[in-house]
Amino acid sequence: MTYEDVKASSNVVTSTLQMNNFKIHVLFDKGVTQLFIASRIVANLKKKITRVEKWFIIGTPLDDVKTNGV
Repeated sequence: MTYEDVKASSNVVTSTLQMNNFKIHVLFDKGVTQLFIASRIVANLKKKITRVEKWFIIGTPLDDVKTNGV
């Protein structure tokens, strides 16, 4: 999603969130059913990454398909 797409959408908001003195660029979409966070952000927040036991498939508009096992 481009900056212009965000500005034109009534469902999406972009902002900068500060957590533990670490600035994070965020994209809030009120219509989402899943939440994703970059592993580097988790590492900077000193949080543990845990693997999800339930398998799921993620598709993007660019037909880039990923599973939680990859």
